[in-house]
Amino acid sequence: MSSRPETIGQARTFDSRASQYRRAGLCDVCAAQCAFGHQKGFTKVRQPCPDCISLIRLFPREALNGWRALP
Repeated sequence: MSSRPETIGQARTFDSRASQYRRAGLCDVCAAQCAFGHQKGFTKVRQPCPDCISLIRLFPREALNGWRALP
């Protein structure tokens, strides 16, 4: 089953979110997972890495699969 290609707008939103999470201190992998979680849902991403989990626990918004999110 093939999914539709990502739009330019979706790519920009993903990049913006990932940058936001990198600035907050997440590693590149967790920042990308979090940005993907905003687009596709946090149940579809891997759990945060051990290095980032303590920082993620400080984020204000509850998400799923061990994640919390920035507003």
